[in-house]
Amino acid sequence: MTTPSEYLEKAASYIGISGTDNIFNTWYWGMHVYDPNQYPWCAAFQSYVGVHDLGMPFQPSASASGVAWQGVRVDDSDVQPGDWVLFNWDGRQDFGWADHIGVVEWSDINGSGYFGTIEGNTDL
Repeated sequence: MTTPSEYLEKAASYIGISGTDNIFNTWYWGMHVYDPNQYPWCAAFQSYVGVHDLGMPFQPSASASGVAWQGVRVDDSDVQPGDWVLFNWDGRQDFGWADHIGVVEWSDINGSGYFGTIEGNTDL
């Protein structure tokens, strides 16, 4: 079983990769990808780290909700390093609301209210 530390170490090893023609999209889509508006890669990044690199038993997805529904939901006050966090920028309330996903690297949610994440992002 993968530990949060192992997941974070592997995710951190990819910090600095930008653009959409990257190993995460190529692995997920099975081809080189160039259009950042068509192929965001935050979920492909989390899938690559978890499934490809660490053999975690979840279905890869190109959507934040598609990855996150497979995890355990926790209250904001209980967030720990290694948990996925979803971002909702458009205000939707249904389950498909997640616009972005990252993995929590550190949390002071019960102190300052902040947490830090490692994410896959396009370079826009």
